[in-house]
Amino acid sequence: MLPSLFGSAVTVHDGQVTVSRDTVLATPAMDSLARLAVFGDADERDRARWLIWELGQAVGVRPASIHE
Repeated sequence: MLPSLFGSAVTVHDGQVTVSRDTVLATPAMDSLARLAVFGDADERDRARWLIWELGQAVGVRPASIHE
């Protein structure tokens, strides 16, 4: 499972992502997740992209337009 890349610092329960140590997101584990999001098989890509989005939301990253 993808959250295991981050050990106990990231958990997923009922579709809810929780980050207990955000410093773990700036490690080679995130590189591995990004690699899966681009080069994994279709299922891995979808799950990795979902997790990247949810990790961002969990630590306060919000989408925005460059036109705003």
